[in-house]
Amino acid sequence: MQNRIPPAIALLFLCLFGSTPFATAQCSTDENYWDESWSACTKTTNPNPGRGTSFWILYEFTEPIGIGKTHIWNANKKNKSTSGLKNVFIDVSVDGANWQQVGDTALEWEKAPETDDYEGFEGPTLSNYGQISKLLITVESTHGDLCASLAEIRFEVDKNACAGQLDACGVCDGPGTLTFYLDADGDGQGNQNTFIQACELPEQGYVENNNDTCDTGGWEQIGTIFEANSCTGCHNQNGEGGLDLTSYEGFLKGGDKCGTNIHNGNTLLQIIQIDGYDECGEAITGLRMNSRVNNQLDALEIAAIQAWIDAGAPEGNACQDRIEDRPKEEEEVTEEEEEVTEEPTDYDGITRLYPNPSNGPINIKTATENYVLGIDVYDMNGKIIYQQYKDDKTISSFDLGHLNQQGVYMVRLTGRFEKGAVESIHKILVE
Repeated sequence: MQNRIPPAIALLFLCLFGSTPFATAQCSTDENYWDESWSACTKTTNPNPGRGTSFWILYEFTEPIGIGKTHIWNANKKNKSTSGLKNVFIDVSVDGANWQQVGDTALEWEKAPETDDYEGFEGPTLSNYGQISKLLITVESTHGDLCASLAEIRFEVDKNACAGQLDACGVCDGPGTLTFYLDADGDGQGNQNTFIQACELPEQGYVENNNDTCDTGGWEQIGTIFEANSCTGCHNQNGEGGLDLTSYEGFLKGGDKCGTNIHNGNTLLQIIQIDGYDECGEAITGLRMNSRVNNQLDALEIAAIQAWIDAGAPEGNACQDRIEDRPKEEEEVTEEEEEVTEEPTDYDGITRLYPNPSNGPINIKTATENYVLGIDVYDMNGKIIYQQYKDDKTISSFDLGHLNQQGVYMVRLTGRFEKGAVESIHKILVE
């Protein structure tokens, strides 16, 4: 759609004023001193209901346009610069009903010097907000005066602004964030259960596929991470918690506080990342491990440690150690499991969740000799949104009816399963 505004620089006029119907803003291209400015001393109802009663200025354009750079001249009238705008919010809209705030916080505008060589200052660039029909300025505070005043704003038209919808990555009509999978063992194959949402593929540690059914090395890999980051001296036998990360045997013993709880779940990562971690019955005094070490563990290293724990925290190569524990049948029936909508009649012993899809309540079907002691449910961003654990009794059902969003979720069951497996991974659709 063609804009009727001149293609280079557009001086767009003020259509509506929040506090007086007669106020005007003088727009000049060859003068830098204003005898007239927009001024208001009475607050009125803001067009954006979220802004309440306030001083406000509304710019309305005859058709949606893209705006690039802005330039602002604050109140510059003699003895009136204190009424200039200091903290403001800018909201943009296409329809006047749905508003999007520019920036995360209020914008702070400088006070004008009241000199005839005042050149104003650069305002926000609005190219990332696509095409808009209305621009609203709400005054939160002035530079001291009880009244508010503004001289001029200049908008630069951006003819290339997105006419559609900008996605979360700033791409016009783009797909939004993409899913990338952890490649902890560096074989080019991604971890099925550990992933991130991002606009671009990270430089290292992640791949686009999720073909790896066993994505972790053993202690040789994980112990090196602890050693490289000086973690072996944080909670060792002389440290708070008694956690010894200098050897695999030390890791297996756990610590004075958490014991063998560090072998599963996310306890170890919480010790690394949470100050005074206290979910092991007694708080671990002092800073988190990541604050005590010389080199803090980064997100990629933390993800690799969690993948190792999820694989059963093996000493040697995880895939070799677990070749007998991970039955081929479990991997081959994934799609069949997802299609089960009611309790299976001809049960073949493979762990299943039903109904799937579900509106909340979910049952777990296992062989008689098997049991489930732990449930972890992840959203598609890899965030845990539900957990349930029992020490001595199998879990037969759980309920996701509290979730606010429909969609696909990953369910990780831990316990004893067919052919000795220690975990079972499933997808569940919540409607």
